[in-house]
Amino acid sequence: MKHLLAIGILLAGLFSGPSAAVTSPTGVAGDWMGALEVGPMKLRLALHVEAGAQEGLTAKLNSVDQGALLPVDTTTFAEGTLRFAITAIGATYQGTLKEDGNTLEGTWSQGGRTLPLTFHRLSEPFVSNRPQNPKGATPYESREVRISNASAGIHLAGTLVLPEGAGPFPAVVFVSGSGPQDRDETLMGHKPFLVIADYLARHGVASLRCDDRGVGGSEGKEMESTIRDFATDAEAGLAFLAAQPKIDRKAIGILGHSEGGLIAPLVASTHRDVAFLVLLAPPGEPLKSLLVRQLHDVLRQAGLADSLIERAMAAQSEDLALLADSTLSRDDAQERLRAKSAARRSRFTDAERAALGVDAATIEQGIRVSTTPWFRSLLREDPGVYLRTIKIPVLALFGDRDLQVAGEVNAKAVRDSLAAAGNTSSEVRVLPGLNHLFQHATTGAVADYGTIEETFAPEALQLIGGWIRQPAHVAARAGQGRAPQPADPQ
Repeated sequence: MKHLLAIGILLAGLFSGPSAAVTSPTGVAGDWMGALEVGPMKLRLALHVEAGAQEGLTAKLNSVDQGALLPVDTTTFAEGTLRFAITAIGATYQGTLKEDGNTLEGTWSQGGRTLPLTFHRLSEPFVSNRPQNPKGATPYESREVRISNASAGIHLAGTLVLPEGAGPFPAVVFVSGSGPQDRDETLMGHKPFLVIADYLARHGVASLRCDDRGVGGSEGKEMESTIRDFATDAEAGLAFLAAQPKIDRKAIGILGHSEGGLIAPLVASTHRDVAFLVLLAPPGEPLKSLLVRQLHDVLRQAGLADSLIERAMAAQSEDLALLADSTLSRDDAQERLRAKSAARRSRFTDAERAALGVDAATIEQGIRVSTTPWFRSLLREDPGVYLRTIKIPVLALFGDRDLQVAGEVNAKAVRDSLAAAGNTSSEVRVLPGLNHLFQHATTGAVADYGTIEETFAPEALQLIGGWIRQPAHVAARAGQGRAPQPADPQ
């Protein structure tokens, strides 16, 4: 999940200094790294410049901590100055090579802002170290599949993983967090769903993970879909698994992370063939309150003054209340948000806006994203409505350093809702030292996700795998029903 003030942030710069002319056209060829700060976020840029015999210079720019390769359209080097442009995000860079040949000092320009940015030469190309990603031959079968969601009229592309042996195996459908995600839930160079699927397969659990709508090989439009639409995608995955000969049809569950931890109980509240739920950092409180709490926790961790945080939270609460009004059209909501933004300019100094990581471009991007059917449907959700109907086995895990879905607060909300359902087969745990991605973390800051080499804590993997295979769950899966169904909260 993302807090509104961070939506749309791409890149900004840090550092500046004097210049010196170097005339060799290949003087900048090689690999470079820059450290960037955007409000509370810190990002790394890996730049690769190559000198061709015919076409001159070409470049590639990798936003390491966002897991994004940015296409560089033009690259030139003359009179000691490197220039490149990235049309897709409206950005340019101009930097001068120092006499030592190992430092580029210059400016990054984007969205009307010009900021200092320094690159330092690397002795070899930068490669993110992700030691948990499976390498080489694996002791299980991975099969490319195509899933039909007949109710939506779309197909989803995915990977079916089957352990060695004849089966039948318990299985999970993966459901990802907020925003367009690929089947591995790739984020900042990490592939948590790939790592979890690999672990489960090695311990006798099959899985299905799919690209979100509009991502990879999947059809549809993620941001133009609602939470209820995503629930039908998960249901299509359940039906697909139930038709596979090596799958135990009485032992098919859903594993959801973050927003996926909201969708999973939504599906289970009406779909009687769901055998169990594994919820990773699921929201337990209503989404409107969770998003405000999220903003507070992220900004406080970044060291902002309490008075600035309170004003930012008040602004966000106003915006969320407006967005939750279903009588407003998208155009009307956007117009009102732009008016509110203009009226607030006098309430925040330029320094405060920089500390919050917002400018005109990021605000506009935030307005466009927050007025999509996806986000507005999310705002109307209260996870407790679904959790209070669930009596099948549930494993809910949280990290105590999670700044996006506060561990203790949401764990209590999930426990209370499951208790209200009379659920006697649930386990809710807050794991020490883990962030929102279930990495061992010092601060829990979003900016640290990409710099941490670990993708998913081994103790969390062991807990998930062991819990799904727990023999005591067999009777619970086969015999427990659900409480009376809730009214549609929307």
